[in-house]
Amino acid sequence: MRNGTMTKANGRPRQAAEAFAVAAVLLATTGAVAMACSVGDGRVTAGPESNDAGDPSTQDASPSDGATCRDSLSLCKANNVVCGPVLVRDEGCNVDRVVDCGICFGDLIGDGGMIGVRGSIFQMGNALPTAAPEEKPQHVERIADVFVDRFEVSVDAYTDCVAHKACTPAGTGGACNFGVTERGAHPINCVDWYQANAFCSYRGHRLPTEAEWEYIGRGGVALRTYPWGNQSPTGLKSDAGVPICWGGTADAGTLGSTCASDRPDNLDTTSQGIRDLGANVREWTSDGWSANYDAGRSPVFRVMRGGGWFSDLTTESVNAIHRRSDVAIARSADVGFRCIRPLLTDGGVDAGR
Repeated sequence: MRNGTMTKANGRPRQAAEAFAVAAVLLATTGAVAMACSVGDGRVTAGPESNDAGDPSTQDASPSDGATCRDSLSLCKANNVVCGPVLVRDEGCNVDRVVDCGICFGDLIGDGGMIGVRGSIFQMGNALPTAAPEEKPQHVERIADVFVDRFEVSVDAYTDCVAHKACTPAGTGGACNFGVTERGAHPINCVDWYQANAFCSYRGHRLPTEAEWEYIGRGGVALRTYPWGNQSPTGLKSDAGVPICWGGTADAGTLGSTCASDRPDNLDTTSQGIRDLGANVREWTSDGWSANYDAGRSPVFRVMRGGGWFSDLTTESVNAIHRRSDVAIARSADVGFRCIRPLLTDGGVDAGR
């Protein structure tokens, strides 16, 4: 894989218990009805134990003579279920069984307002002849199941980290948000890559790789152009306020500042409920910059994804494929970040490349 290993944030026992508990609640509230979710490969078994077929419930089945219970994955496919625990009939051993068909996008809500995103294999990059050189070549990436911050890290959250002496103060003055009382719900900005990385580590999380960011920003295997869908941002309207916190919605600079991520008219929202991936502030990722996906990674320049509230005036700047970079020590009024953590992992901490 091109973008590093997954982080071990809080350990397998807690994460597995989390997934199992949520699956139980979902089953209790949905019965035999499968949740409506995005389609993907990959699967997380809900039960703490499984047999060689990856099916935690086979041992409870009572097959008739000469019959064999089917594994969960084949039952999920046979019943056209793409995620979630569901009650199905296993004709192989003539029993009704609850099988887990994987984690649904947005079904799992983690600590601190994080949203569970189901991993899969997807095509990263841009294969169009008009694609920018840095977006090529299109290639396959495998993404694991993760929790991602619903909002970009806020001023209030970052200020708390500074108060606990785990973070250093962000930049101030001009359009910087740190220390501005009325902007507590706005994303923190004017932070460099090292400060963003330190905050995520303080929470036991990490910055996303750019592959993870693009996968989440494109709606997983849906491969949308923008985080909210395929409609151009210039055509998005709301009754009041700013539908997308983006300089392209008005003359450059007329927004005046970032926007509150929890504003009710925020149309920059994925189908899973993740806000402001398209704009508000650009977001640091863990990866070093490369001129294209086949080139080596720089330890000095870091990749940023998403558009900013002030300087990004083209529709290309807010699509989920677009790449950009800056030196890791740079601080900008339209750059912030969000954190992720794996759902389940055996890997070590990946601080980026």
